[in-house]
Amino acid sequence: MINGSNIANVGPTATLAGTIAELSLDYILKNNSNYSILDNGGDIAFFNLEFMREIRHYLEK
Repeated sequence: MINGSNIANVGPTATLAGTIAELSLDYILKNNSNYSILDNGGDIAFFNLEFMREIRHYLEK
């Protein structure tokens, strides 16, 4: 946690909360969610499949 918090320039508790939000979102996505928002007390992780498809289409041009 200390190495991660130094890289992000935040405290170790913020690193832990962000990690929990990201791991929780990964779990939701592995269970076929197309749109997810996860709020872990202020650390927000989100995913929108349609938005990701649009970005991919734009980048492939």
